[in-house]
Amino acid sequence: MIQCVPNSLIRSVHDSSGDQQQDAMLLCLEEHGRRLESGIIKVCERKNIKSISLFPEVPPLCSVAVTNGVQIHASAVLVPEFVNSQDHFRKYLFAYSIRMSLQPEGCIINGMTFDSCQLYWRHLLIRSNDDIISNVDGEAMRRKYLLRPGEGVFVYESFTLLPASSISGSAEGYFKFVPGRLADRKGGLFEVQVARFPVECVPNLLIRSMHESSGDQCQDAMLLWLEEHGCRLESDIIRVREQENISGISLFLKFPPFYVQ
Repeated sequence: MIQCVPNSLIRSVHDSSGDQQQDAMLLCLEEHGRRLESGIIKVCERKNIKSISLFPEVPPLCSVAVTNGVQIHASAVLVPEFVNSQDHFRKYLFAYSIRMSLQPEGCIINGMTFDSCQLYWRHLLIRSNDDIISNVDGEAMRRKYLLRPGEGVFVYESFTLLPASSISGSAEGYFKFVPGRLADRKGGLFEVQVARFPVECVPNLLIRSMHESSGDQCQDAMLLWLEEHGCRLESDIIRVREQENISGISLFLKFPPFYVQ
């Protein structure tokens, strides 16, 4: 059986009792393609392996700030594998990514230019509905995050939990760097801004419908798919598998009528 989305798996999170069903998987694939075409998400390469990063790269889904020659991109995405729609006390797990690089002119402190700087401290405030729910404040891993012009982007990634009741969330803060390197400091610590970025299921600017482009009711394509994805995992229609000591989620369906032996 080869079809876009089996009818038995099509349902809407907006109107569970309504007659019109939504093609959650197809909506998400359209949205995924749109984000790639528009540059909201991009192909990245690490250790000679290319992949699509789901972290948004452009405002307002991503914040961008430059301080003393250090450029910071920051954004977050929901991790659907940890969403349990049956748990009334559930929390949503978000991964966030902070990408840092040094501009071609180098690090500039009080008019002096340095050809490198290194991360020492991180401070982030994470909010849900304007209430602070997490305060990340501590030393960064040593011997990492040494920035030089033209040597690419260093990535700091972590995660946070937001309650299901959260209407909106955000994160912001600053990183502290030293000019030069930690083992050979050329000056005192300086702060680099991490501008506020959204920590939300689906920003309103990305909500639209492929079924009724002129209608008043827009459909939340990504959220529809995330709910469907979680439902398939919970019901064991798709499963986690391991290959060469790497765990991943196989999207191949495991039960009839979508699967035959």
